[in-house]
Amino acid sequence: MKTRQFVFNDADIAKFVSQNFVSVAASDVDYNHLPDAAKAKGEFQFLRKSLTGAANGIHQGIYAVTPSGKFIQCCNAGWPHIDTRKCHDLLKQSLRTYRAMPQRDRLAAKPLSLDQRSMHRKDLVQPPADWIKIRTTTRSYPFEPMELFDQRHPDYYKLDRLWLTPETARTLLPEKLEVGTTADVQGRALHHLTLDNHMMLGCVSWPAAAVKNARLRVKITANNEQLYQLQYEGEFHFHSDSRWNKSTYTGKLLGKAVWDDGEKKFKSLLWVTLGERNQRELRRNETRGNVHITQVGSVFELDPMLPNDRGITPHRWHDGYPRDMKAQAAR
Repeated sequence: MKTRQFVFNDADIAKFVSQNFVSVAASDVDYNHLPDAAKAKGEFQFLRKSLTGAANGIHQGIYAVTPSGKFIQCCNAGWPHIDTRKCHDLLKQSLRTYRAMPQRDRLAAKPLSLDQRSMHRKDLVQPPADWIKIRTTTRSYPFEPMELFDQRHPDYYKLDRLWLTPETARTLLPEKLEVGTTADVQGRALHHLTLDNHMMLGCVSWPAAAVKNARLRVKITANNEQLYQLQYEGEFHFHSDSRWNKSTYTGKLLGKAVWDDGEKKFKSLLWVTLGERNQRELRRNETRGNVHITQVGSVFELDPMLPNDRGITPHRWHDGYPRDMKAQAAR
């Protein structure tokens, strides 16, 4: 995430890479856990050969390799403090190295065929155009002492998506569209807010029994023809003591939105949450130190479809979304 956030989200680097490289984002964990039959195929063999010169083989990092599978160099610089300028210099250096190589060494003698794919393409889910697509961004507030190898450090953030069908989106409004009308949001929309980890870091399991309080209230404050101004207030309390999640979250939500009843969609939506997370059991692969209680905030907005995070599906798409929505989504 740090290289994606600080390196490839840099405008100069993004432009340089798009003009001079074929960029590929991949998961070293997924590759290394492939079955032997998949590792025997050309895709994995190409990757293993090309990263032979890398210090840790198929591992996290930024690497420059040739289409022929020759390793040029690692382009990481600075850890845990990423040096974006140095990464850019290393990418430029890699390009010079590539251009100085004979063509026979740079290019592959034979391109890989589709039957040599090792990694099956993950679902590229395309939500229907009429769904409400909300982007959520979550990060922790500073705390003492902080370490960069703790996912709660404010340098890190979590991106996610919340998708609603038109029918579910309509439940975010009172049934009666009149100024002054209030209603409690129920059903699928509230389910996502309570069980899908949108208001906190990580993707821990919150069973229904862990939800001690979940209330989201909407009020129509004004209208102009078919445009309705909405205000939201919510409060949430989760407490889990399972083997997978020993933690508590208590937080509040404030928000506003504009609903176009002519087009049956939101023209704008902005919610913010602020809560206290008590992780009674700290996990070494997620946290550092002995701080259990931290403050965490989230922002919900209509998905701006930024190039840096376009194509991200809800992290709970496979486990938390109903079958009828999956059937509607294109792949």
